[in-house]
Amino acid sequence: MTDKETRSIRNDRKPAVEGSGFLCSWVGPVFLTVAFIAILGSLLYLVGSRQLEEKREDLSVTLTNIQLKLQNRLNANREFLKLLGAQMVKEGVDMKEVRSRAGSFVLRHDELVAIRWADADLIIRWSAPPIVYRGLLDLQVRLPAPQRAARLARELKQPYYTRHFVPLQGESALEIYVPIFDGERFRGMLIGTYSTDELLLYGGTAEVFEHYQLCLVDGEERLVGQCIAWDQIDRRLRRVSLLHPEIEDVFLRVTRYKSEWGWGLKFLASLSIILAIGMGWGLWGLNRVIARRRKVEEELRDSEEKYRLLFTAESDAILVFDGETSAVVEANDAAVALYGWSREELLNLTARDLTTRPHLAEKRISEVLEGGLKRIPLDFQNRKDGSVFPAEISTGTFNWNGRAMFVGLVRDITERRRGEQLKEEMLSAVSHEMRTPLTAILGFSEYLLGNDVDEKQGREYLEVIHRESARLESLINNLLNLQRLRSGYGIGEFVEVDLPQMYEELIQL
Repeated sequence: MTDKETRSIRNDRKPAVEGSGFLCSWVGPVFLTVAFIAILGSLLYLVGSRQLEEKREDLSVTLTNIQLKLQNRLNANREFLKLLGAQMVKEGVDMKEVRSRAGSFVLRHDELVAIRWADADLIIRWSAPPIVYRGLLDLQVRLPAPQRAARLARELKQPYYTRHFVPLQGESALEIYVPIFDGERFRGMLIGTYSTDELLLYGGTAEVFEHYQLCLVDGEERLVGQCIAWDQIDRRLRRVSLLHPEIEDVFLRVTRYKSEWGWGLKFLASLSIILAIGMGWGLWGLNRVIARRRKVEEELRDSEEKYRLLFTAESDAILVFDGETSAVVEANDAAVALYGWSREELLNLTARDLTTRPHLAEKRISEVLEGGLKRIPLDFQNRKDGSVFPAEISTGTFNWNGRAMFVGLVRDITERRRGEQLKEEMLSAVSHEMRTPLTAILGFSEYLLGNDVDEKQGREYLEVIHRESARLESLINNLLNLQRLRSGYGIGEFVEVDLPQMYEELIQL
C-alpha cells in the first residue's frame, strides 16, 4: 500500500476509536488483562509443549540406544556360550581349560553371575567361577522357570532364555540355557546366569543415569529386581520396550527425571500474571487520560509508524496483493532483496508472475480469499535473474475500503531442504557403516560354527570378530556422542589416530 492509502485507513478508523466508551471504562482494561493472561498462558503452554516434545524425542533415542547396547551384549554372550559348548564336545578337550575360560569371561562381564554346566539329566556338575553357586553342585535344576527353559532349549536345539525369576540366593535373575549336542546326542546344558541389576547398570552411562530412571519390568509393569533412580520422575516422559526379542515378559522402562527449571516456568507464569494485573490497572488509568485529553490521533499515528517499521524490518519477504487482480500493491525490503526486482518493478507484477506454476495461481488465490488456504508448504518462485528458489508461503486476508486483499509471507527454504538432504545422506552412510562389521561378525561366526578349524585359524577368526565388534561398539558410541552433541550435553574432543594401523585394518576388511 502507498502512504496515502495507509493514512486513509487510519482516518477511516479514527471515529470508531474516539467515539467508543469501551476502552475508557473499567470493562476495557479488565478485558485486555484477561486477554493478555490468556495469550501469555497459551505461549507458556506452547513453549512447554515444544520442550516436552523435544524431551520425548530424546527419550525415544535414549531408550533405543540402551536397548541396542543391551541386546548386543546379550547376543555376544550367547555366541560365546555356543562357542564354548562346541569346544566341549571335541575329543580330548581339557575341561579345566573350558572352566577357566568360562570363569575369565564371567569376571570380565559384570552382568554375568556365573556360567554352569549341567549334564543330560540337568544335574549341575561345575560352576565358573567355582565359588559361585557352590552349594548347587550335584543338584538337579528344579525351579519352574529354569526347568521350562531347559526343556524348550533341548526340544528346539537352540539357546533359550528363562523368564525373570528369583533363585535361591534371593536376587532377581535371568538365565540362558544353551543346549550342547554331539551329533544327535544330547550332552547337557551351558547355563549363563544374569543379574538383572548389573545388566541394567551396564545398559546406561553416568550421563544417562543423571537424566533418566532405568527399570526392568514385566508385562504388567511390576519391577524386575531393583529400579535405578536418583530423583523424582516425570511420568509423562516414560517409554517401555521389550528388552530382547528372545526374552519373554521382560521390558526396559526409561523415565526422565523432572527438570528443575520447570519451576522456573511456574515462576514466570506467576510473575506474568502479576504483570498482567499491573498492566490492566495501568491501561485503565491510561485510557482515562486518553479519554480526557483526546489523544486518539496521536496514538494512531504511533500505531501507523510501528506498523511501517514492522513491515519494513521483517526478515521474511512480505507481499500484499489485490484480491481481484492479484497485482502486487506493496512489498517490503526483504521481498526486494529476495526476488531481485526493485520495489517499483514488483508493483508492476502479479502473483502469477512470481510463481513457476502460474496455472495453479488462480485456484490458490481463490482458496486464500475463501480462508481455506493458510499455508503453502512448498512453492517455487521466480527471481529477476531467472533463477528459481523453493519457498514456504504463509497467507492471510483483509478488506480495505470494501476491497479484498491478501498477504503472502514468503520464506526461502533452500538451506532447510539442503539440511534435510544432508540428514538423509548421513542416515544412509550410518546404515552402511553398521552393516559392514555386522556382516563380518556374522560371516566368521557362521564359519566357525559350521566348520572345524585349527586353533590358530580359529583364533584369527575370533580376533576378526572381536575387532569388528569393537568397531561396531565404537560406531554406536560415536552415534551416542553425536546425539549428545546435538542435545547440548556432550563436548567434542580430538584424538590422534595411527594411520598405518588404520590402513592395515582396511586391507584386512
